[in-house]
Amino acid sequence: MESFVDSTLSERSKKILREVVRLHIQTGEPVGSSSLVALECFTVGAATLRNVMSDLEEMGYLFQPHTSAGRVPTDQGYRHFVDHLADGVELAPEEAEMISNGMVGLAGEIRDMMQGTSLLLSRFSNMVGIVIGPDKDHMLFHQMEFILLAPRKILVVMVSPSGVINNRMIDVGEEYSQEELDRFSRFLADEYAGWSLASVRDHISHRLSEESVLCDRLMKSALGLGRLFFSGLAKDSEIFLEGTVNMLNTPEFAEKQSLRSLLEAMEQKSKLIELLNSCLEQKSVSIVIGSESRMEDFGACSVVSSPFSHGDRIIGSVGVLGPKRMEYSRMIGLVGNIASQFSTLIGRTVSLQGRS
Repeated sequence: MESFVDSTLSERSKKILREVVRLHIQTGEPVGSSSLVALECFTVGAATLRNVMSDLEEMGYLFQPHTSAGRVPTDQGYRHFVDHLADGVELAPEEAEMISNGMVGLAGEIRDMMQGTSLLLSRFSNMVGIVIGPDKDHMLFHQMEFILLAPRKILVVMVSPSGVINNRMIDVGEEYSQEELDRFSRFLADEYAGWSLASVRDHISHRLSEESVLCDRLMKSALGLGRLFFSGLAKDSEIFLEGTVNMLNTPEFAEKQSLRSLLEAMEQKSKLIELLNSCLEQKSVSIVIGSESRMEDFGACSVVSSPFSHGDRIIGSVGVLGPKRMEYSRMIGLVGNIASQFSTLIGRTVSLQGRS
């Protein structure tokens, strides 16, 4: 994200800003000069501290909610803290081991792994855990299996190279044997393995208009079944959310209307997908603070996210959503750790599936 750093900040101003942000994160209360003096890390008096805090307010890093109150960080203040003042912290060894054991226990279908990972994120962050799978248009095609369930009723199972599975029931106007359906599956795998789903969908539609295809029953039937499947496949990424109840215990959302607005926004999962997908260009942990999301519904929140990958291809992201007053250093360590372990788990799972 773009940083709002002012290079004219003195070392004293940086130190004061850092301590104001840290104290506010810890207490949730506006921070006054008396609170800073009590830290015993400043050699200047309360009057000097108040003057510097006033300057930081004029520069947009702090604001004063009430005339007689202390000050709290603005989005700009949090951003400067995150970019320049906050050191990332490694997870405690026992916590890292608990997460590792939890991740190992998730091995199985990719969708179940994503669901379980969002639960782990929620559990260890006490916030909302989010996992977003690949944008379906950009997923790669590996194979499509047709399974005969009843006359003219077929279960279609599509698998990507990373092991992501999509299932859909389709009704057809012609009866096929399972042997014929197996031939259709092999044909589509031979033709389209490694293509993006968007390319497969568009190419199938184009080919079905060609005379040579219309005269070949195998090709016509295989492509026709493929088109039926794609016609009902949602294009959006899948998203898994756990821990929305954690927001009930957050002072920032104690007021019912603000909590209701946030929960309604999270129900519109396309907004969360858009928010996390905007971070996928980052190779590591990315942080979006308040107004940086450009989404009013999430203006009181921050999102810490990191992509996960299969091989050298980014296929989704994990993250936590919570109040701006979060422990950024710890969230950076947590999200980065889980994203790395999830990438490893996907690689191991896909490798095992390939040998089975």
